[in-house]
Amino acid sequence: MGFTFRKSVRVGPFRFNLSTSGSGFSTGIKGLRVGTGPRGTYISMGAEGFQYRTYLPSSTRPNRIAVDPSRKTPSDYAGSYSHALQMAEARRVDMAALQDASSIQLLNELNERARRISWVKTLWLWVALILGGAGITAIFYPESSVPKPLVTAILWMFIPAWIGAYYVDLSRLEAVLMFDLSDQAAANYHALRQALETVSRCKEFQYIRARGRIDMPERKYHAGASAELDTRSVSFGFSLPPRIKANVTPYRLSTEQIDYYFFPDRILIRSNETYGAVLFDSLELEADLRRIIVRRAPADGKIVDRTWRYVNKGGGPDRRFSYNPELPVVEYSTLHITSGYGLDETLCFSQFIAAGYLKQALDTFKQALQVLRENERKRVARLAEQEAQTIEAKSQVQRMVANADPGVYLGFGQASYGPYEKPVIAEWVRLNQLQEGTLFWDSANQQWRPIAEFNS
Repeated sequence: MGFTFRKSVRVGPFRFNLSTSGSGFSTGIKGLRVGTGPRGTYISMGAEGFQYRTYLPSSTRPNRIAVDPSRKTPSDYAGSYSHALQMAEARRVDMAALQDASSIQLLNELNERARRISWVKTLWLWVALILGGAGITAIFYPESSVPKPLVTAILWMFIPAWIGAYYVDLSRLEAVLMFDLSDQAAANYHALRQALETVSRCKEFQYIRARGRIDMPERKYHAGASAELDTRSVSFGFSLPPRIKANVTPYRLSTEQIDYYFFPDRILIRSNETYGAVLFDSLELEADLRRIIVRRAPADGKIVDRTWRYVNKGGGPDRRFSYNPELPVVEYSTLHITSGYGLDETLCFSQFIAAGYLKQALDTFKQALQVLRENERKRVARLAEQEAQTIEAKSQVQRMVANADPGVYLGFGQASYGPYEKPVIAEWVRLNQLQEGTLFWDSANQQWRPIAEFNS
């Protein structure tokens, strides 16, 4: 038989309870009290020696998941109780590292535009300050109120100023991304967007935020599990990032403070007004199945087992707890996404086939991108080779022209004749067939010389 300890301390209407099983507090009047303790929140009432206590189910706490090592197939649990655990961050998104060599120029431009201040917002702020100051002056100092014509002039000046600031912001703040997709590339991208849209229809689409280990004494409060995971919902839809215009609308997955935009060539990541990027080729994907214990099974979930909120050493229900509901065990699927550029994220789907389906779609899209890039590389290499052959042919023609005999011009009197090939003129000189006084043009010295001085 073990030792126990229990002590109560009253502070006004509150009673703080300390014991070996945990701590808690309660408040109320004689015969009716409401409190919380190691077993949860409860209501206690009684009179004349009789007492009734019931524990209230928790519905506002964050969703959590835990792994049960006592089963042949590990189970997860979606529930959170007063026994706090030390949770460790399970995700890693390093925006400074999410910059591959091909994305640096794009990201520098996007981050530069994201840091710029909007002239339209600045104009609205100045107008609000001016009108607010005028209103305060009119209220507290009616004898020195701002003339109405001045206020009217400010409002009329605001309209053209707002129009000008709007169009200036378009060029200063917004970046334009244009994608020239072939028919095959457009079909591949459409298939990826359809896959993302399909898995987003799961009744529960979450990401794993943190992990925590559950020691043996606390497992009875976590359905006998050995580890607990903190999950949060993922929002989704078709949309463009702020201050970006494009001829395609990417599919967006939004987690806590991080947005993922699936463009045709890369995943653009936005967090706290800062952009990063990950190429599809650098993604490493791992799909897995997990048994998750939930309070209520999702409509599209596959129930594979049952357990209880509080379990005993044998895995059965702990009879010491009056509120100990039976809980379903649902087979969920998870997709672990990593890259060499600072990305580590795990998505969780209530449909057990969703993670594998999305992994297959991403792998297919990666392979299609590699094929298209290889074909483009070969096309560029072929064009470069053809261009080099054309340049070489032109060079050969130029060399032939430069090395060709331009011929020699002959002159007699006021007339000139030619050009004639040098061997022909040499034969004429040898046979003395040219008239006396005939001249030839010396191109080297740029002058007319007597034919007798001709030397072939």
